[in-house]
Amino acid sequence: MDGIFTGADTATPSTNTQSTLRNLSAMLEPFNRNNKALSRETQIAEDLEVDSVAIFDVIMDVEDEYDVTFPMEAISEIKTIGELADMIETLRKT
Repeated sequence: MDGIFTGADTATPSTNTQSTLRNLSAMLEPFNRNNKALSRETQIAEDLEVDSVAIFDVIMDVEDEYDVTFPMEAISEIKTIGELADMIETLRKT
């Protein structure tokens, strides 16, 4: 199952977060040129080699998908798929 989030992390995310992680992994799959197994710890810029312009495109797609708006200062703090999923869940609760 290379390239697909399997949920085999040491932390036990909530069901909503697991669903979000799977969806984000699918959204990021086009950037997964090396077919790495994606997990919460996958570094978006480093592991997937997503450049800053593409990251903003991904963020815009995520905002549309989840009907959330990321604060600009938060975008630069998101490094991993797990952090992105956690931010989505946080924004959905507000």
